[in-house]
Amino acid sequence: MIDFIKLLISYISEKELINIPCIEWSQETNLVTGEMTYPIRGQYKNLAIIINPSRKEISGSLHKFWNELNGKGNQNFDDFTFSDLQKTIEHLQNVFNLEPEKTRIENLEYGVNFNIEYLPKTILTRNLIVWSGITPSKNLSFNHKGKFLEFEKTRYSFKIYDKGKQAMLNENLIRIEVKAIRNEYLSSFEINTFKDIQDPAKLQILFQDLKEKFSSCFFVDDLSGERITKPKDRKDFFKGINPLTWLSFDNSQAARKKKERFTKRFLHILETYQLNTIKNHILTRLKDKGESILKCHKWNELKDTPVKPIQKIQELPKKSKMSQKEPYIYIPFVTFEKCIITGVNISNQKTQKTYILKNTIKDLSMKEPETFEELKKKFKPAKWQSLTFDELCNEMAHRIRRKYQTLKERKLKYIHSFFPMDENEGGTGA
Repeated sequence: MIDFIKLLISYISEKELINIPCIEWSQETNLVTGEMTYPIRGQYKNLAIIINPSRKEISGSLHKFWNELNGKGNQNFDDFTFSDLQKTIEHLQNVFNLEPEKTRIENLEYGVNFNIEYLPKTILTRNLIVWSGITPSKNLSFNHKGKFLEFEKTRYSFKIYDKGKQAMLNENLIRIEVKAIRNEYLSSFEINTFKDIQDPAKLQILFQDLKEKFSSCFFVDDLSGERITKPKDRKDFFKGINPLTWLSFDNSQAARKKKERFTKRFLHILETYQLNTIKNHILTRLKDKGESILKCHKWNELKDTPVKPIQKIQELPKKSKMSQKEPYIYIPFVTFEKCIITGVNISNQKTQKTYILKNTIKDLSMKEPETFEELKKKFKPAKWQSLTFDELCNEMAHRIRRKYQTLKERKLKYIHSFFPMDENEGGTGA
């Protein structure tokens, strides 16, 4: 169930890490001074290790790591059981000499893959109306065959996609996943360290959260409305299957209450006319798969463990409002998730930049061709047809980097102005 993870391991010395024989290390050299520069980067299977003077981290998919370790390839479309997770953690503890209670989790993805009776692409395209009252922030295709939907919140995102097509399998394999992009979200479940995800009770809490997140999906079996006999029900049904209806509710207290009443009304209509069988089928398969992969000696005692409600998290004051006399306290939030210029996800970049790099652009051409074409329209040079693919990606990356540098120069220019530039001004906001 556990997939991608980012671990903070700053308590381990640089010398100790570099002397681990199975890690391949690389470091850049300043061509002027001849000095080695930070960060120092390491690779162990699919895991990336980054060393900076005041920070050290490990990141990557534990599921893929386990499969690579056991000769199953760099993939995560099979099951990753509780037992597999325990063995993976034990292996990493031995290799890195980790102290689980000191190893802080900064990012975490948890989800499951399972087969359903429907074509994932079809139901995600036609039958999923909204999730939690919002439309997807990412709506992508795998070579125009599969479907990937991601719905982003401030501290986490919810993903549901055609895992079979992504992995080029001839199966109706769907994946449902939550991505915790803020460690405060995990802390609300009392999950903070590497030791915590070895606790089956806390994994059960994550699974409960996964089910609750899926329950916020509004699937409708048939959009024609032919089964609905009462005029009032029919009117509210067509209102409910229109995503714009859900987007029209703002965050005022009155709008929230109105949305809550309409949600109950809409779900009642779906239940009455049996238009929710797709959702019920997926939820049943999700529960079965979760119980299967988390099966352990304490499982039966934990099945009905309630999820602890998320506590409201106090927002940090903006930098401009902080007193100059207050000491600066470093809080390890996540690194940049999106390119500040294009809005494209850059969380997998090994180099810690705030803008997209050439290799990421090249990867988009295979993984997210629609996004690649959008970037090409905006950042291709005048005579791009004469360039090789590698040269085209390099030119696009150069233009994005130059736009970022221009933005940075403008911010510095206006930093002492009465109207300084907003931190996000200049990006696409995508």
